[in-house]
Order: sequence, then C-alpha cells, then structure tokens
Amino acid sequence: MAIETQNKNYEEWIREIFDLSKKTQIDIHEKQINHQNHIHIETNISININEDKSQNYVIKKPLDEIQKRDIKNLKRVVKLERRKLHPVFGPIFRFFAWWFAFTGLYSMFAVCPFCGQAGCVVGVGSAGVVGGFFAFLLQYGKTAVSYIKNIMLKAFTLQSQRDAKL
Repeated sequence: MAIETQNKNYEEWIREIFDLSKKTQIDIHEKQINHQNHIHIETNISININEDKSQNYVIKKPLDEIQKRDIKNLKRVVKLERRKLHPVFGPIFRFFAWWFAFTGLYSMFAVCPFCGQAGCVVGVGSAGVVGGFFAFLLQYGKTAVSYIKNIMLKAFTLQSQRDAKL
C-alpha cells in the first residue's frame, strides 16, 4: 500500500513538472542491472500520451531515492535533447558552435596575414573565415566528399563502359 502511495506522489510530480493531463498514463518501475558483479538499480519512467506516442526515461537511482529535483533535472535534459534534435535549429546551432570554437582556436595562435600583428582586425576576420570553413567541413564535409565520390565513380563507370564497347 505504501509503494502505491509513493508511486502516486511520483506520478503527481511528473504530471506537474511535465505539464501532463490526468488522462496521461504514467508507469514507474525499478530495474536491476548486473554490471561487473555489482547490482545497479535504476528507475524507468514510461509516459503514454496515447496509444501511438510513448516516451521512456531513465533515472539512475532507486525509486525511493528520487526527489522532485531529479524529475526537474530530467525535464531540463529532455528539453535540451529536443533542441539538439530539432530538424532546423539543431544543425544551425551546431554549426555556429563549431564556427566559434574553430575561430577561437585559430585566433589564439594566428597573426594577421597582411601586417603580422596579433589582434589585428583583418586577422580576426580571416580567423572567422577559416573557422567557418572548418566548421562547414566538419558538419557537411562527409556529405560533400560522398557526393564528389559518387560523381567520380559514375564518370569512371561510364568511361570503363565506353572503353569496353571499343
């Protein structure tokens, strides 16, 4: 009876923090995992919004140790993951993050290509261009290389077919 009451409290916290309706079905259970002669207990939370849509989350704590702040942290992580996986904004933010990282790394060790001074405005601009180029290569380089590879393979295949006909 106490476990059911405790699960109800967790369900109320989850409904409150995730802004879920009363109709949403929430399933909470513990799972034991044996890892190198150690037993780890984690809590699995399954939220069924409807028959088609179900979301599963894991909190790596036993059920009786979970507090309200753990569920708040879970929601924060879920929001961050959704933002990262967004089809439009995810790649844009990732590109800008890599651009700033490469620009900062390059500008730490670079001088202006024209006047030779560190901290020149032109040098910072060229560091930005180089950083953007490397960010583009990191994010889209594999796609570009495979595209060029496919074009080359088609050209060589056509050429070998022409040579075989002669």
